[in-house]
Amino acid sequence: MNWNAHQVEVALAELKSLGDDTTLIECKLARQLPENLPETTCAFANLPDGGTIFLGVDSSLEIRGVKDAAALQNQVAAQTRNSVVPAPHLDFWTVEIRGKRVLIVQVQPLSPSQKPARYKGNAMLRQGDGDHVMNANDLHMMEVAALHDTERDDYDLKTLPGSSVSDLDESALKQYLAKCRNQSRRLGQINDDSKILELTGVTSSSGELTYAGLYSLGFYPQAKLPALSITAAVQLPSDGTGRRIKNLKHFDGPAPALLEDSMEWVRENISSDRTYNESGHLVQESEIPMTAIREVIANALIHRDLGPDTVGAGKRVEIRITQDALVIESPGGLKGVSVSQLESSNLSKAAVNQRLYEHAKRTVTSDGHAVVEGEGGGILEVFQATRYANLRQPKLINSGVSFKVIFRRKKTAEHTFSSPPEPTPSQVSANADATKTSDLRLPHGKNVSIVFASVAEENKTIQEIMDATQLSEGQVRYALKPLLASGWIDMIGGQGNASTIYSSTTLPNND
Repeated sequence: MNWNAHQVEVALAELKSLGDDTTLIECKLARQLPENLPETTCAFANLPDGGTIFLGVDSSLEIRGVKDAAALQNQVAAQTRNSVVPAPHLDFWTVEIRGKRVLIVQVQPLSPSQKPARYKGNAMLRQGDGDHVMNANDLHMMEVAALHDTERDDYDLKTLPGSSVSDLDESALKQYLAKCRNQSRRLGQINDDSKILELTGVTSSSGELTYAGLYSLGFYPQAKLPALSITAAVQLPSDGTGRRIKNLKHFDGPAPALLEDSMEWVRENISSDRTYNESGHLVQESEIPMTAIREVIANALIHRDLGPDTVGAGKRVEIRITQDALVIESPGGLKGVSVSQLESSNLSKAAVNQRLYEHAKRTVTSDGHAVVEGEGGGILEVFQATRYANLRQPKLINSGVSFKVIFRRKKTAEHTFSSPPEPTPSQVSANADATKTSDLRLPHGKNVSIVFASVAEENKTIQEIMDATQLSEGQVRYALKPLLASGWIDMIGGQGNASTIYSSTTLPNND
C-alpha cells in the first residue's frame, strides 16, 4: 500500500485502541537511527506479508517527528544491507502530520526459499508486539513452508500406532458413516464400515487411526495427542492484585465437542444485550455475533497445523478475552492462501488438512449442524456479521507459525467482566421455582436451575425450553449437559433431533 497522512492516523488510532504496537506495525521514536531496528526489520522479513515501521512515533503512540527524513532513510537502508542476511527490500514514504514528519519503512517479506532472515546469526520472529529469536520448532516450520506441496507430509493422514476404531466415539462414528452413505452415491454402495473409514482417511489400511480420524471422531483424542485441545481464559487488566486471568478452561474431546464447548464458554464470558427479534420475542444477543465466532473457532480447529512442531510441542488452539478484544489463535500459519485473499470479496479456500476438512463436513455438533459447511466463504460471512453488528472488521494476522483473529469488542464502558445480565421476568419466575429443589443439590453451572425448573413443570423440547426461559439454544444445551450427566433429566429421542423430549427424573441417577 502507499501510505499517506490519513492512513497513518487511522493506523495509530487502531494501535491506541489495542494499547500497543501490533504484530504488523512497530513504532519507534527515532531521534537518531535506532540500534535495535535490525531486529524488527529481520522479524518482519520472516513474516508472510512483511511489516511496517513508523519512525518518529513514540512508545505512547504520539507523533514526535524525525529531524531529517531523507538522511534517516539512507541510514536505515544501509543498516539493513549491512546487518540483515539476506537483506529484505524496503519501501519508504515520508508523510507530514500536523507539521511533523513520519518516516514509514515497509519491509517486504523474503520468499520462502530465502527465509529465514538472520540478524547477528539469529533468525527473528515477530510475536505480539515484540521481536524474538526463533526456536527450533519455528525454524523447522519455516523450512517446511519452503517445500513444494508434493514434498510436504500430509500430517492429518499420519497414523497412531496401537490405535483402532475402539478409540472412536460410537455415537459419532455411527452418525459419520450414515452421513458418508447419504452424501456420496459411491460410498452408499459400500456395506463394509471399515472400508468407508479407510477410503475417507479415518483409518489406514491396517486399521490404525489417522490424526484426522482421531481428532474428528475420537472419544478422547487427548489421551494420545494432548495438543488437540483448546485453552481459554479471560485476561484481567493489571490492578496491582497480581491476578492475571480468570475462568481458565481446558477443553477436550473431538473437534465437534471442542467447538461446541468453547463456543458456550465464549458466550458466557462476553457481554450480551436483551433485544426484541422480528417475532417480537425478547432474546439475548452477544456483543460479538456468535455466528462469526463459531466460524473462526471452527477454522482454528480444522486448519491448525498437525505437524511435530506444533502437536509434538504441545501447541493448542488458544482463546483469550481481554477488555478490548476476543482473540482466537491457532498453531501454524496460512497455507495456500494469503490474508489479502481472505479479506478480498473473491471466494478463497485452501484446506490445510484436506481429510480433516472433509471429516468436518460430515461430523456435527449437538444441534445437528456440521462443523464446517465447506463452501469456503466463511470469513466473508464473519466480516458481514460484524459489520451488521456495528463492529470493526476482525483483524487477521498470519505470522507463518500461527494464525490469529482479533475481534474488537465494544467500548469498555459497555461491558464488564463480572456483572451478568439481569434476568428476564420468566427467568426470575423459573428461579423461584428452582429454589424448591436447592436442597437436592443440583449440578453447578450457569442457567442449570432455570432449565431444570422449566423441564420439571412439564416435558419439553429444546425449542420449548428456549421459549419458556428466553435462553438461547446454546445456553440451554450447555445447561442440560450436567443435568443429563448426573441423571436429573432424561433425554427421550436422538441428539440433534428437534423432536427430542427432555423430562425431569424423580431423583438423580447415581449409578
